[in-house]
Amino acid sequence: MSEKTKMTSARCIAFIGAFLVLGGCASYPGGVHPADSSQKWGYTGSTVTYLPDEAGPRLEDAVAGQTVQVGDTPWGVATALVVESRYFAASGKRCLAAEMSAESKEKKPVNVCEYANGTWGATKAIRHSARSGGAK
Repeated sequence: MSEKTKMTSARCIAFIGAFLVLGGCASYPGGVHPADSSQKWGYTGSTVTYLPDEAGPRLEDAVAGQTVQVGDTPWGVATALVVESRYFAASGKRCLAAEMSAESKEKKPVNVCEYANGTWGATKAIRHSARSGGAK
């Protein structure tokens, strides 16, 4: 094998190794935890935090401006959602844009969607704010 071929092979192996290491870190569940306390509000180790079953009927009929009590969640015992709007996700799921609050913590934007078997789940929402000039 020539010197040029050995060098090219070494680069390919190094590239593949780096790719595997980075890919493993990115896909490891719970491998990345928010450092900023304002980002920890809804971190449960999952992309979706499922809400109690008893909240389902209240969320199905919720309208914009309504406050919906969803009960005991990872965010607190008295979690409430203030519905901003209803929409259909690209996947066809029924969803709500809302603000979540629990135990006197600052309100945080969430997307709440209906999943399999009528289960509702919340994810952190990234929304543009005209007042702040950026995402919140």
